[in-house]
Amino acid sequence: MTMTNTERQTQTRWQWLAVRLQNWVAFLPRIVRILIAAGFAIALLMAIFPRIDEIYILYFFDPTTVIVPSLVGVAIAGAMYIWGWYLLVGTTGNEQIKQTASPMLIWYFFVGLAAVFVDIVLILHGLSLTDTFAG
Repeated sequence: MTMTNTERQTQTRWQWLAVRLQNWVAFLPRIVRILIAAGFAIALLMAIFPRIDEIYILYFFDPTTVIVPSLVGVAIAGAMYIWGWYLLVGTTGNEQIKQTASPMLIWYFFVGLAAVFVDIVLILHGLSLTDTFAG
C-alpha cells in the first residue's frame, strides 16, 4: 500500500514531534521524569473525580459502598502513573527511553496536559462561583 505525499508529511510531522519529545525527556534527570508522571496522574485524578462522583451518586449510590468512587479514581490515576513510569522513567535494564521515540509518549503528554487544562478550568470555574456568592 503506497502513501500519498500528504500522508507521508503527516507521518513525518508526528515522527518529528515524537523524536523531539523523546529527546527532551531523555535528558531530564530521573527525579524530574518521576515527578512528571506523578503530576500527570494527580492531575488526571483531579480532573475525573467530579464526574466519577456524579455518576456514582446519580446511578449507584449505596451508603455501604461510599468508598467505590475513590477506588475507581485511584485505579485510573494509578494506571496513568504506571503508563508514565513505563514511558518516561523506564524499568531496570530498559534503555528504551533513550533509544526509541514512541507515539505513545505523545498521547501520554496529550492526556496529561489535557488533564492539567481541565483542572485549571475547574479551578477558575470554582473561583468564579465563590466570587458570585461573596456578595
